[in-house]
Amino acid sequence: MRGTKVGWQDEQAIYFHVSVLKELPPILRAYVACAESLYGDAAQADMVKLHKSSGKVTFLVYDDFAAKPLPQLLLRIKVNLRSRWVQIYDHSGDGQLLCFKERFLLPDHPDLGQMAEVSTALEKLGVVAPGFIGPTKTQVLEAVRGDSAMAARLGLG
Repeated sequence: MRGTKVGWQDEQAIYFHVSVLKELPPILRAYVACAESLYGDAAQADMVKLHKSSGKVTFLVYDDFAAKPLPQLLLRIKVNLRSRWVQIYDHSGDGQLLCFKERFLLPDHPDLGQMAEVSTALEKLGVVAPGFIGPTKTQVLEAVRGDSAMAARLGLG
């Protein structure tokens, strides 16, 4: 996985939008296909997390990933390939936002420029996401400090 040039990686996993699946090396596509056999079509999710050492694949479903600058996490479906166990977690009440969306997409994605502008605005507000887990909606609204135009630009107004 370390040599994979798509998506975004940290120490524990590689994360990518489902549109990136076709660009993965065949072995990683097969890994996702095994998880799909237990969960269902990966296209039902927005993001995929391939755990590097635990034998798990997590599918993440967001509230309107394509249209919202900062989509909110709704569901996390964790598939343990070793035990063939599927766990579904409801995150709809957590307010967990996906920031810096462009890092999970292919470089030729048509909305990459617009996403990068949103990320630049977040950085100027002091919002950072050094790992995959970003700030909550409440935390971003606190960073906006009542600027309703900025909140609207971020899709939070």
